[in-house]
Amino acid sequence: MKRLWAALFLSVLSVAAASAHEHTQDVREFGAKGDGAADDTGAITAAIAAASGSGGGVLYFPPGTYLISSQISGVSNLEIACNNATITTNVVIPRAFFYFTNTSNTYVHGCKFDQAQPRLPVYADATQALVGVALLFDPGSSNIRIVGNAFSNLYTNALVFYHSSGSVEVAGNTFTSPQANQNILLEHVHTVTFGGRFDAHGNTFANAPPSAQNMNAGCIFFGNTVGSVNVSSNSFDYCGRSYVPSGFHPVATVDFYTSHENVTLNGNIATNNMWEFTRLSSAWPVEVAGNVLTRGPGASTAQFISVESTAKNLGLSRAGSQSIDIHDNTLEDDYTNGASIGIAAGSYDYATPIQNLRIHHNSLIGFGRGVMVGGVMNGVSIDHNQLTGPNANIIMVTFDNHAGPFTELHGVTEAQSGISGVSITDNYQSVMGSSDPIQVNLQYVPPYTGTVGSVAIEGNVVTSALPSVAAGIFARGPVPGPAAGQVIVRNNMVNNFAYSFYLQGWDRATVAGNDTWGISGQDLYQDTINTLKTIP
Repeated sequence: MKRLWAALFLSVLSVAAASAHEHTQDVREFGAKGDGAADDTGAITAAIAAASGSGGGVLYFPPGTYLISSQISGVSNLEIACNNATITTNVVIPRAFFYFTNTSNTYVHGCKFDQAQPRLPVYADATQALVGVALLFDPGSSNIRIVGNAFSNLYTNALVFYHSSGSVEVAGNTFTSPQANQNILLEHVHTVTFGGRFDAHGNTFANAPPSAQNMNAGCIFFGNTVGSVNVSSNSFDYCGRSYVPSGFHPVATVDFYTSHENVTLNGNIATNNMWEFTRLSSAWPVEVAGNVLTRGPGASTAQFISVESTAKNLGLSRAGSQSIDIHDNTLEDDYTNGASIGIAAGSYDYATPIQNLRIHHNSLIGFGRGVMVGGVMNGVSIDHNQLTGPNANIIMVTFDNHAGPFTELHGVTEAQSGISGVSITDNYQSVMGSSDPIQVNLQYVPPYTGTVGSVAIEGNVVTSALPSVAAGIFARGPVPGPAAGQVIVRNNMVNNFAYSFYLQGWDRATVAGNDTWGISGQDLYQDTINTLKTIP
C-alpha cells in the first residue's frame, strides 16, 4: 500500500511539473532575439497571447537584452520570470513597458527594466504624468508580487498601482535614478486608492545626488489606502522633493497623502533626505519605529517625520490623525541655523484634532526644533526622547499650526475645540543658543477661545552648554485672552539658564520638586497666574 501511495504521489508531481512546463512561454521561442538591437516587441506580445490563451502561465526571458518599441498591453494573470535579462527601449514609451489590466496572482521577479534614454526635455504635469513606467497595474488588479527586480533610468515611475486590491508585495528590488531624469521623475512606487495589504520591504532606493532640492525623485507614494500598509527594512538614499525653489509636487521619501489606515513604517535607513522622510496625512493607527534618518546636503529644513491632521473639507474617507506611535527612531541633522525640524504634528480643522499621539524614546541630533506639535489636540505625550548636538534642540507645543488658518466648516467652531492632555516628560535636552528648550506657547492673536486643559512638564533634564539668556522651561497659556488651563512643572532638572521657569497666562500652575542650578536670573518668573502653588 505504501508503494502505491508513493507511486501516486510521484505521478501527481510529474503531472504538475509537466503542466507548469507546458504553460511556460519562452520569448525566444516566439522570435525574440535578446541582442539589444532587434525589436522584440512583437515576439513578447505573441508569447503573452499564447500564455493568455492557456489561461495564464509563465513568460520567461532567458539571459539577454530585450528591446521594445511600444507599450505591451493586455497583460493579465501572468508570471514574468527573468534569468539575467534586461528589458529596455530606444524610444520614449508613453505610459508603461507592461500594462496589466484586471490581473490577479501576478508575479514579476528577476528582471531589469531600463529606460536607457536621455531625459525628457521638460516636466509637464498633465501630459507626462505617466511616461516610461516599467509596470502599470490598472483598476481590478489584485494579489501582486514584485520581487528581486532592478528598475533604472525610468522617467516618471517604476511601479504604478491604480485601485488595486488584495495583497501587493514589493520586496528585494533595486530602484535607481540618474540626476538627468530627476526634474521629471515623480516617484519610484506610486499607489492610488488601494484596498488590502501593501507590503514594501527589503528594497534599495539609490538616486544620484540632485542638482537642487526640488529636482529629485520621491521613492514611495500612497494616496488613499484602506486596509494596511507596511514599509519596513528598506534603504533610501537621496529621496524626497521640496517645494522650493519653484518646485512642483513636493513629495516625501515615503509619502502617505490623504487618508490611510493601519500603517507601519519600521526599520528603514534613509540617508540624504531632501525633504520630509514621511508625511502621514489623515492616518491611523500608525507606528513609525526604529528608522535611521539623515538630511541631504542643501536639502529643505522641513521636518523628517510629519503628522498632518487633514481638514475634512477635502472630502476624504478618513480625516484627522490619531493613535500615532513614533518611537526608537534616530534622526540626525547638520543644520546649525536653528530652522530644521525633527518630528512635527499639526491639525488644520477644529473638527479633526490630533488625538493619542505619542513621541517617545527617539534620538534627535542637531535640530533647531526637535519635536513640534501645533493646533488643537487631545492626548499628546512627548517622553523619553534625547535631544543633543550643536543646535537649539527645542520641544515645542503651540496652538499655531504654522501652516495657515484653521477651518470650521464641519459644525465645530474654535470655541468648541480644545487643547488638553499634553505631557512632556522624562526627556533629556542638551542645548546651544538663546531659545527656551521646552516651550508650551498657546499665545495667539486673536486669542484662542477654545478649552485649555492640563499640561504636564515633568522629569525632564534640560542643560545648556553655555550660559543662556533663555528660560529652561517656558509655558504660556492663551494670552492675550484670559488665563486658562493648568500647567504642572515638577521634578525637572534645569541648568545654566537665565530663568529656570517662565510661566504666564494660566488659571492654575504648580511648581514642585525641581532641581535647578547655574541660574543667572530668577528661578521662577510668573505673570497672570490666577492660582500658583510652589513646593520646594
